[in-house]
Amino acid sequence: MASVPAQRVVFFGTDRTPCFMTENTQINLGNIGPEEVLVKIKLATICGYDLRILQGLSKAKTPSVLGHEAVGEVVKVGSNLDLEGIKSGDRVSFCMYDACSKCQCCQHGFQQRCYNKFMYGQGMLNCSQSFSGCFASHIILTKGTRLVKIPDSVTDKMAAPLNSAIATMMHVLSTLPKDGMKNMKVLIQGAGLFGIYGCAILHQAGYSKVYCTDYISERLKLVNWFGGVPIDMRIKSDYPTDESVDIVIEVCGNSSVIPEGIQLLRPGGVYLLVGRNQNNSSLNITVNQLVNKCLTIKGVDSYKPEHLQEGIDFIVKYSNKYPFESLVGPVFKLSDFDKAMKEATNKRFLRIGLESDC
Repeated sequence: MASVPAQRVVFFGTDRTPCFMTENTQINLGNIGPEEVLVKIKLATICGYDLRILQGLSKAKTPSVLGHEAVGEVVKVGSNLDLEGIKSGDRVSFCMYDACSKCQCCQHGFQQRCYNKFMYGQGMLNCSQSFSGCFASHIILTKGTRLVKIPDSVTDKMAAPLNSAIATMMHVLSTLPKDGMKNMKVLIQGAGLFGIYGCAILHQAGYSKVYCTDYISERLKLVNWFGGVPIDMRIKSDYPTDESVDIVIEVCGNSSVIPEGIQLLRPGGVYLLVGRNQNNSSLNITVNQLVNKCLTIKGVDSYKPEHLQEGIDFIVKYSNKYPFESLVGPVFKLSDFDKAMKEATNKRFLRIGLESDC
C-alpha cells in the first residue's frame, strides 16, 4: 500500500519532561477508512485554548495531538462519503467537530453540542485517532464533519483560523436582534481574534457603533483597522456612559468583566457570553440587576456547520477592506514548535502559524 511521510507534535502533559515532541512517521493511505477524509495541513494556528493546555492552565487527554484551527488540502476521500463536490486536491476548511445528526441536540439544531461528537485537537492519541489534531502534517476527518472549499482569493493565513473564531462570531451575529441595528451600540469585551472579527462583522451588519475593550495596545490598534472603536480598559473615561449600550458581547473568557458589562447595558439590553470562562466562574450579579433592567443573558457555544460557510463568505466579500492576513503572525515549522509556543505566549500576535517540515 502507498504511504506518505507525516509529522505530528505529540503532547504528553505539563507534568512530563519533555511535555511534547515532534514525531516523524508515515500514513498508510490504504488504512484511510471509507468514512474518513485525509487532509494535508497547509497551515495551522495556535489559539488561546491550545496555549492554556500547553501552559497547564487547562486539562487535556494525553498523549494527544492538539490544535483545531487549520486550512488543508484534501488527499483522499473515503468511498462511502459524499462531500458535495469536494475532491482530492481541493483546499478546505472544516468544522472543529463531527456530529451524528441523529441525537436530540443535532435534531434541535445544536450540532456543536452533539452527544456523540468528537472535537478535533482534543482526542487521546491511539490507533483510531492517530491524526486527530492540527499540530501535524495531516489530519483524518470522520463522517459528520462539515468541509467547505476555500476560494483561491483567500490565502492560507486568512483561512487557517476561520473554523474557530470567525465561524463563532457569525453564530453570534445570528442570535442578535435584527431590527434597529443602525441605532444600536455594541460593546465587545476582549480584542483577541474573536473580538477583532466581531468588530468587522458587526460593523458590516450595520450597528451604529461597535466598541471593543482590551488593555493590550497592539490589539487596540487592530480594533481601529476592523471597524471598531477601541477602549483601553485602564482608562475609564474612554467608556460609554452607564446604561447607554444595547448589546454587550463577552469574548475574553474572564468573568471579572461581567459586572461592568451589566452596568453599561441599557434597560432591555442583551448580554452574550461567548468566551470560555473557567468552570468555577460565576456571573457575580444579582437577580434584582437582571429583573430591574429587564436584561436578556444568553450563552453562545461554538457554531453550527452553516456558520463556517458564512464566515468564509464574509472573508471573501471583505478581503480587500480588512487586513485579515495580518491577524496571523510568523509561521514556524513543526520541528520548531517550542519556538512557536514561546512566541504565542508573548501575545504580540493574535495567532502564530505552524507548517510541517514534510
